[in-house]
Amino acid sequence: IFESFMNMGGRRDERQPRRGRDIRLGVTITLEEAYTGCTKEVEYKVHESCLTCKGKLTVEPDGVEVCPTCRGAGRVQKQINIGFGTLAQVVECPTCGGRGQKVVKPCPECKGQGVVEVTKRLDIKIPAGIETGNGLRLPDCGEPGANGGPRGSVVVIVEVAEDKRFVREGADLLYRKNITFTQAALGAEVEIEQVTGKSEKLRIPAGTQPGATFRIKGKGMPEFRSARFGDLHVVVQVIVPTKLNDKQKKLLEEFQEAKEPSKGFFGRIHDAIFG
Repeated sequence: IFESFMNMGGRRDERQPRRGRDIRLGVTITLEEAYTGCTKEVEYKVHESCLTCKGKLTVEPDGVEVCPTCRGAGRVQKQINIGFGTLAQVVECPTCGGRGQKVVKPCPECKGQGVVEVTKRLDIKIPAGIETGNGLRLPDCGEPGANGGPRGSVVVIVEVAEDKRFVREGADLLYRKNITFTQAALGAEVEIEQVTGKSEKLRIPAGTQPGATFRIKGKGMPEFRSARFGDLHVVVQVIVPTKLNDKQKKLLEEFQEAKEPSKGFFGRIHDAIFG
């Protein structure tokens, strides 16, 4: 009874089929690549069955013998002193590592491991709309399983590099557009850059205040694994000149004193300051 109790939750039999270990990789893409989707090549090292011994650990007929410690069982009994007596615990054989066999003439290629390390390359298809931290799983591309178990997976963690033009919030994009104060006062049609390099027209209404935000629907990022698109939010920043000559200063003073300046007056100010 005590032996069965101590063996509960112990290490599993090393001779049972086991799934191979997953391999985790990282890949960095641009915001434009995240917008359109892309294909990236990744390189990694993985173990494959040794071609010399075909995974049998040896090429000699007498290269493997029954483990003399566990007599092929793969496990041995270990006595544990618990103060008022001893308990028997079944543990993995330290000689053969639970295999039940001992390699006495190891394969010269894999040194008795049954596998060798090789370099592999894979083309990873990255879907549009992917975000930093999203993972892509490629089954049966990882480490080989033991004792006939299935291979593990390759898990690719994606990082989308920061973009100088846009700030991303999920599927929405934030874009800052500089305009002159005459454009803000009179209104204007300006060009807004898109992720792919194309431009979108945006009408700035007269009297626009610094920090005003305009939304262009459906011009953000595609949602991951969805046909929907986020929005592009344009934040207006009004350019204030830092150096003025006497003529420019005089025009601005006239503007400040004028009760109802005309559009032509704004035009003269714009031409004087911005050329």
